[in-house]
Amino acid sequence: MYSIDSKIGKQVLAWALVFTLVLSVIPTAISDESDDEWFWDIDYDVYDEDQDGADDTIEIGYDPDTTCECDIDIIVYIDIYDEDGYVDYIYEEYTINNGEGDWYTQDWTPDYNGTFDFYVEMYDEWNNLEDNWSVTDVELSPMTGSPPASDDTINVDNYVGADDEDEVNNDIVLFAHNEDDGIEEVEISVEYFNGLTWAYYANGTTNDDGEYIVKNASSGEYRWTASDNGTDLEEETVSYTEVDTVNNLSHQMGVEDWDYAGDYDDFYGVIFEDDDTKDDGYVEVYDEAGELYDSGNTDHDYYGYDIYLLDDVEKGNYTFNLYYEEDGELLQSGWLHSFGSTSTNYEEWFEDWEYETEDTNGDGVANSIITIYDPNTECNCTIDIEVDFSAYNNDTGDYDGGDYYNHEINGTEVDSFETDEWSPSKNGNYTFEFSLYDEDWNYEDHFNFTVYLECDEDSNDSDCDNDEWFEDWDYETEDNDEDNLDDTIAISYNPDTDCDCEIEVEVDISVYENSTGDWVDSEYDYHIINGTEEEYFEQAWTSHNSSSYDFEVYMYDDEWNNEDSFWIYNVYLYQTSGAGGPGDEDEWFDWIDAYTYDDDDDGYDDTADIGYDPDTTCDCDINITLVIDVYDNETGYWINGTEEDYTIYSDDDDYWSQDWSPEYNGTFDFYVELYDEDGNLEDEEEYLNISLHTRSSGGGGDEDYDEYFYSWDYDVYPSDKITIGYDPDTECDCEMEIYVYVDVY
Repeated sequence: MYSIDSKIGKQVLAWALVFTLVLSVIPTAISDESDDEWFWDIDYDVYDEDQDGADDTIEIGYDPDTTCECDIDIIVYIDIYDEDGYVDYIYEEYTINNGEGDWYTQDWTPDYNGTFDFYVEMYDEWNNLEDNWSVTDVELSPMTGSPPASDDTINVDNYVGADDEDEVNNDIVLFAHNEDDGIEEVEISVEYFNGLTWAYYANGTTNDDGEYIVKNASSGEYRWTASDNGTDLEEETVSYTEVDTVNNLSHQMGVEDWDYAGDYDDFYGVIFEDDDTKDDGYVEVYDEAGELYDSGNTDHDYYGYDIYLLDDVEKGNYTFNLYYEEDGELLQSGWLHSFGSTSTNYEEWFEDWEYETEDTNGDGVANSIITIYDPNTECNCTIDIEVDFSAYNNDTGDYDGGDYYNHEINGTEVDSFETDEWSPSKNGNYTFEFSLYDEDWNYEDHFNFTVYLECDEDSNDSDCDNDEWFEDWDYETEDNDEDNLDDTIAISYNPDTDCDCEIEVEVDISVYENSTGDWVDSEYDYHIINGTEEEYFEQAWTSHNSSSYDFEVYMYDDEWNNEDSFWIYNVYLYQTSGAGGPGDEDEWFDWIDAYTYDDDDDGYDDTADIGYDPDTTCDCDINITLVIDVYDNETGYWINGTEEDYTIYSDDDDYWSQDWSPEYNGTFDFYVELYDEDGNLEDEEEYLNISLHTRSSGGGGDEDYDEYFYSWDYDVYPSDKITIGYDPDTECDCEMEIYVYVDVY
């Protein structure tokens, strides 16, 4: 058994992002036992190291992170088990720092065929368990032979950037590596062009990570050579690089396993200018014969960064030129070695595709769609692929859903796969974008089409998002108190919907003072609408002050989506004068509402509760009277009534309520009237067709229990005052509400 540890930094932005975007790599804090560490990312892969046709190695990769802006030492253990128990363990120690992107791996190969479980644990430097992860049921075989002969060629990549806190891109970083392994003790010699000739500038050897750094180089042209144990590297090529502190340019060229295929055969280049990547940088790559192998701009998108990328370069030696732009200034030139591919990236594509629509509600318009496609590959072997699709509403530009599907295909077979049935959430023209990816998540092919679909409101699994709008609206002002001054606005509107069905909408009206924009009041109502039937509704609002008002009217659907709105501006309304004529103070219900509830918990509402907050225009105490009359909704007979007296002041917030329960089951109408101290009717409200049951515990129920005075007495003292006392009783073993009246003659 053996284990291998490697540190992979995806050099395309491992330097550019760490050095350019992270302003400091010097720890600013001291590690502490209370800091948290965790696996920011962790995954695994299995592969056939000795290429005998059976997977023999597992590679577990992870990016550990910490909350501390400091260096933290950690240990990552991997315990291995099979069906019989413990088998082996491997571990590695690392130093991590918050904000640094690291990627570490540990590999393991068994001595025998088996199914293995791997348990990964991270411990901090105080031996506290910080995080864990596991993968089980991994089938592996032992190696039957030696791995293929390795390529020990050493690449030396170049990066010009800011490797210190000054944020100036004047540090030349040279990275010597074999595939992903940094090579130490590589000798580097750097020369500087002084305007006349090339002169010595610096030399040294690479460190444990394979890096040699020339700090704070002056603006100008540099060239360098590298050797290992006295042997010149890079085919004796003299590599060139430029430092430009005037424009503060950062640039990089190198070799990476960009497509995660396990092959270091991908060339990349990147140029930073003003902390952003250039998409018009230009790269030329030449083969060993000096023939142009590839050229192109740094316009490949990598998570928002623009880079040059050349995938799957054939094994061999190449030279390159990196320019600021095509026909522009040379920033780098040098030598690159591709280690070639040990796996083949086959081409995949959509051989054929079509779609079928269905009219699910029989109205002649399609409501659902299924797409059928035949993906193909050039490989006469089994290939895993993924097909993704996204649907967009062309009318709004909004994403409206999608899905993905995994398939196995073979170049010798004709396949026919289909999506699940898909339906839109609203009527419209929809564009469907399909993309094909191989098993290494390389993009391979795509197609798209546009089709008109309508949402089926009657479908059991439908969730149609219909459109509602105000087809028309108007308003007029009215004089409700007959003083020849308009005090009320009546707003009428015709709401429509694109659904040929009944839809409940809520229309809210908010009232604002025109001069200040302050909210004054609101009204709302519910309506049932159907399609584009012309039906006008009306809401009215009465002013309690003489002022100019703005009105915002907005409509919500039955799922509380805001569908449409309109404004009415600068409408002047006069204060209502009240029944007492002009100059009389006005009183009104600032808030009033009614609801029913089940007081005896028998499952039936038996009590109506009316709550209210009366206000007055007078900055003074006003005595008011509230009258509630209850009528039988079916017969129109008066059933009950009550009067309550209150004292109110201006627009102070008050809350009073009255509740009532019937003596029989039925539907009832409630009329609420507000009178001022002079008996003038000031405001009124009605609640009709309210269904109530009797309380099952009695007290006004179906049985008419007897109530009586068990005893009573009176006293006269002093001579102008009588006090009457009494003890009322009932034959019902329950709570009973009674009324006691005293008539004086």
